[in-house]
Amino acid sequence: MKKLIIILIIITTNLFSQEYEIAWEKDIGGTYAQFSKDGEFIYVAGGNTISKYRSSDGSFVSTFDNAGLQKISEFYSLCISKNDTYAIARLGDQEGTLNLYDVKTEKALKQYKGIKWSEIMPDEKSILCIKDIGGDSRKIVVIDINSEKELKSVNSDIWQGYLKLSHNGKMFATASISGTKYYFTLWDTETLTEIKRFELIDNETGTTFFQIKFSWDDNFVGISRSLPYISNIYSIPKLIEITNSKNYDKWLCSFFDFSQNQIFFHYTDISIDTTSLVSININNMKIDQRFHLQVLPLTSSFNNLIFTGSALLKPKTVGVSENEQKRLLISPNPASDYIEINVGAGSKPALENPGIEIYNLFGEKNPTLSLPIGEGTGKILPTGEDLGGVFKIDVSNLAPGVYFIKIGDIFEKFVKM
Repeated sequence: MKKLIIILIIITTNLFSQEYEIAWEKDIGGTYAQFSKDGEFIYVAGGNTISKYRSSDGSFVSTFDNAGLQKISEFYSLCISKNDTYAIARLGDQEGTLNLYDVKTEKALKQYKGIKWSEIMPDEKSILCIKDIGGDSRKIVVIDINSEKELKSVNSDIWQGYLKLSHNGKMFATASISGTKYYFTLWDTETLTEIKRFELIDNETGTTFFQIKFSWDDNFVGISRSLPYISNIYSIPKLIEITNSKNYDKWLCSFFDFSQNQIFFHYTDISIDTTSLVSININNMKIDQRFHLQVLPLTSSFNNLIFTGSALLKPKTVGVSENEQKRLLISPNPASDYIEINVGAGSKPALENPGIEIYNLFGEKNPTLSLPIGEGTGKILPTGEDLGGVFKIDVSNLAPGVYFIKIGDIFEKFVKM
């Protein structure tokens, strides 16, 4: 009897197709959106309310209750906390008003004043924000959600800005205007110190910022701005700009987003009132696909689902057949700490010495991969006979994202949360 050996293969080509198709189209509206933790729902801030929709078909579920809050004019941002505990939305007033909601009950909890931009910290106990301190002065501050006590802060030359926290919470980024110069800055969350400041060039009078977003693995970050309408993408490990939207289209680029291995640029041609979504392969920075859709600005993503404001895009194929995928059972899926692979009888792999091969969506081995095999009943029988057994694998060191497991010619996908 042979033992099952885990084999981690580095693939030099992209095994899995990432062409996209429209799953559904609906006039949802709204300007800011975010998926729930499990991707089942989409929260949309539009006008003076937050609404909840099913990502499977775009059907309306509910609207958050604003009872007890001052009159709301219009939301200018939306953030759902890591475990779907809180939602915060910033109002578009000069005073700087932030509304806090309980996501489970969908009811308003409180309002904060003097806050320009904010993000909920991963511990869901505090808020990272840009706060007024008088006149045109600002500071970056972490405040306790319940007591509103300042836990730590640093004065900044930001007098107009934008803020976004990375997925792992270790970094955040700001876009700001200081005097006549425009900056994009990476910060260390723990110490509130600058990691790198990039000066944005080619700005015109009246330049404003639209969004900042981190890739799902926090290896990339980007910023979009108006006048000029450009999205700039940076490599975090290298601390350099790696591309921008001007490289791919002459239209105005107002929004962008990341899937697991692509950048989606949203272009608008105001002369003929049409839009275009262009997907860029992160591996080679070349165009993978182009969509021409009448959609609202690109707003949110969940792993490989892309929500455009009125349409949901999903991968057309992952490069393996449905029959191949169904012969491996993985649970729990999504997973956080471990997965169990149940290889049912009748699965007949097409290799004489099959092992477990783990791929990410780039077709590469994750450098932090740690997958020791645990106790199980798994075994490999001679070629042509059944493969059966259950194997427990530690995935706690994997970055959040989508992965593929291959045993012989059998594929299956799982999501690491």
